[in-house]
Amino acid sequence: MSNVKIFLEVPFADKEIAKKGKCKFDSDVKKWYATSEKNPLIAKYLIAYYNVPYDLKDKAKALGARWDMDRKQWYSYQGNDLLIALLDEECPLTDSEED
Repeated sequence: MSNVKIFLEVPFADKEIAKKGKCKFDSDVKKWYATSEKNPLIAKYLIAYYNVPYDLKDKAKALGARWDMDRKQWYSYQGNDLLIALLDEECPLTDSEED
């Protein structure tokens, strides 16, 4: 048996999908997890954390982002293209610093 636990953000309504997808529930952490990197549910339920400026929090929330109280950071499903596009547009990264 694998010791790998890839924690997923599975909504309660999708718990049967997680069960059928061979995910397990960790009652201590209260999250579903996959035991293999090859599990196809990872692509659907793996989350990523984002640095969302305060003035964009309402837009981020409308695009499905949620606030993690423990980490004090916004998260969403990895590959949330609308959220990524918003952050890229409103907070572009630059290659050089201006003097």
